[in-house]
Amino acid sequence: MAVDSSVIQVELNGLPGAGTSRLIKGLISDGAEKLKFQKSDEQHKQLQDKAGLRFWVLDVRQDLNVLQSQFSWLLKLLRDGLQSSGAVILNFVEAADLTQQAQWQAFLRENFSKLPVFRSFYHSMPEGLIEFAQNLNLATKTTGHLNVNASTIPSNWQSFEFEMPRVSLEVLMMALANSQQSMQMKIARIQATLQTIEYENRVALEVSGPLWKTFAAEDVLHSMKNTLGLPNSMCIQGIDLDKDWFSELIHASSC
Repeated sequence: MAVDSSVIQVELNGLPGAGTSRLIKGLISDGAEKLKFQKSDEQHKQLQDKAGLRFWVLDVRQDLNVLQSQFSWLLKLLRDGLQSSGAVILNFVEAADLTQQAQWQAFLRENFSKLPVFRSFYHSMPEGLIEFAQNLNLATKTTGHLNVNASTIPSNWQSFEFEMPRVSLEVLMMALANSQQSMQMKIARIQATLQTIEYENRVALEVSGPLWKTFAAEDVLHSMKNTLGLPNSMCIQGIDLDKDWFSELIHASSC
């Protein structure tokens, strides 16, 4: 598939759940005609041996202290991603408290001081990002250095999807949290749309590392995609996952 050389190809990457897809939708709606944003897994093959930029999307709602103490493997993925990126976009700024934002800014200054930082509110175009991308793209062409690298997702990455019965949300979340904390399963991302005994309407569950969120499944912000084509399903991603254990867990939480 041919790439339009007049449009700057920008590859966005981030930890699972960093809001990359939502950010891309917001950036496109802001009308950046000269920039084409895509997630790294969609664009990497197109960008191979072609001029392109790579930016990292960082969810500043994440608690850096918890990542450092309990999710060191996930923090390593984040460090590797930042190391191979030309800039970082702080996402969900409007939803993160000032302490979390300050911690991330200090982390970036101490570890990636040369990496330009941009802030996106409500997934909108960060101030100065278009001009920066244009200048960086010009410099890339001049030096011949391409900011395109292999995906930071490890080769042993796993992804399982399940059809979900009606469940107890409380029991399901307790069992998933135990799997994440006590059973040495490196769960990076959970997306689920559920019918539960606690609520009349369907519930969406989203987990990104230590960050857990539940909300109404009909919420317009909920953009879960599942390959099963079912209204109630759950997708779990990470490393060292046990599919049979999750099947038993789902059965135990069903009603």
